[in-house]
Amino acid sequence: MLPKYGAYALPEGRCKIVRRDTPEFNEARQLLSNTIRLECSSALYAESATEMDGLVRSLLDAFRVNGKDFIVQLPGGSIQSQLTIRNTNAIGGVRVVQPPEINAGEPGAYVTWLPFTFALEAEYPSTLAGFLFREYTDSISYSSPEREAWLLSLHGPHQRQRIRQFPFYRATQTGRAVGYLAYPEPASPIWPQYWMNFDERPSLESPRARGNGYIDFPISWNWRFEANRPLVGTPTAWPQ
Repeated sequence: MLPKYGAYALPEGRCKIVRRDTPEFNEARQLLSNTIRLECSSALYAESATEMDGLVRSLLDAFRVNGKDFIVQLPGGSIQSQLTIRNTNAIGGVRVVQPPEINAGEPGAYVTWLPFTFALEAEYPSTLAGFLFREYTDSISYSSPEREAWLLSLHGPHQRQRIRQFPFYRATQTGRAVGYLAYPEPASPIWPQYWMNFDERPSLESPRARGNGYIDFPISWNWRFEANRPLVGTPTAWPQ
């Protein structure tokens, strides 16, 4: 095989690569992304310690930078293997999660040969990730209608009196959602005809950084309702 990280070519045919896939799901068991981890071991070969030192410098310099393609071509150099991970479409790009670890304790190491290991990761969103949620909750709280109130008296006991024959019924719908790759839409008001704060916008929070990209876009809402009849409803379920 012919492995390269960016423009840096690893020793041909001397690189052992282990690929590990870690899928990530949300609570609805929808696939958000798949993280590919490549654990690589290889060795440098030289004819002198001075030449080896130059090879080590080039190796360390190459893997100091994230965001490069790791391409593994099959013998012949025309077909890329399934061990290739590209920076394009990866959330935060290809990341060097373990810089080259050099083992100079073996006999002859750093003179004619030098074993080393490194690891790369890349997280790729699923095809529907832009429409999926990391989290989603919606709730309803009700307030009891006020039919009676206490009339305070300066002399004698206070009196409880009916203040209205037909009271208002109030409810509040609150919720929070976290879109995986973009801000999602808030839940629709359950009783739109009794929606009081219809001109209020939902609240947005900043997303989390992932390398040079972003994930997890939070939004929250608080809708208030008033009606002349009892309000009955259920919270909005996780959108499928």
